[in-house]
Amino acid sequence: MNAPTTPPPEESRLDPARMPAHVAIIMDGNGRWARGRGLSRIRGHWAGVESIREVVRAGMSTNSASPVRAVGSAATRPTTRAQ
Repeated sequence: MNAPTTPPPEESRLDPARMPAHVAIIMDGNGRWARGRGLSRIRGHWAGVESIREVVRAGMSTNSASPVRAVGSAATRPTTRAQ
């Protein structure tokens, strides 16, 4: 059974005029997230991909005047990590 669809309260709606033109997401910690759950590092990266998909879908559903133009990824293995 589907839940009834009701519009969100006015105060919770996104104002398209206040939406950012650019958003950057730094994907850090996917491997640590997976390790903390007893999963392989690659599973953490796949979970990160799913997170990005959710963000992109949410952005597209706002009927924003700024469509998604590019999604990229860069990976480096740091020689040291801040503690």
